[in-house]
Amino acid sequence: MTAILLSIAACDSGNITRLPETPIGLQATVRNGAQNYTIEVTSFNNGRVGIERFWNGEAYSSEQLYRGLYRISGVYAKASFEAEINEDAIDALFPLREGNTTSFEGNMIRIDKPVVRQLWVRMTVVKASSMVINDKRWPTWVIEIQSEYGTKSGAVASQATIHYSEELGMALKKTVREDGHQYFWRFTDLTLPDGDDELRRAPIQNRGTIMI
Repeated sequence: MTAILLSIAACDSGNITRLPETPIGLQATVRNGAQNYTIEVTSFNNGRVGIERFWNGEAYSSEQLYRGLYRISGVYAKASFEAEINEDAIDALFPLREGNTTSFEGNMIRIDKPVVRQLWVRMTVVKASSMVINDKRWPTWVIEIQSEYGTKSGAVASQATIHYSEELGMALKKTVREDGHQYFWRFTDLTLPDGDDELRRAPIQNRGTIMI
């Protein structure tokens, strides 16, 4: 059984937590270094966000992210994988507040090969921020994700910083540092499904956010 360690700060257990719901049909242009690709949210089921990636109009990968935060399965060319984790550990991070943290461990399993890697993950909400996309300022939370996963040569550490929209239930920007390398991606264009755009354009209260 997967061992789980939860440590949550600044949460009021007397309140019912409203978890993010990602709108099906959301489309975005993503800048990845000097290249662009597009994504579309194709499903949302029990917190699992299904995403298709497109390059020059052709689908080339798909994945599921739990609460839009952590990749739990994916298909890339001939490679496919899924993660064995307790998703309640991620839900425990919500509602997002500065200082909230959660940790869990599990296994990453390659479906196309007999490969199983153990993984350890810790997520920490660092601060409130914001991003501007399509002339709209989206409040975000900066979340640090520290990971380790086992390989034949030992554990490999990875650190990611994401700007997460609780309103959309998705990361809008991500920077990853691993093995001396760094890469990033961010949304540069965002289209919500019909009828959803106006609903999410209600006035946003100022939370002392920082424009980036």
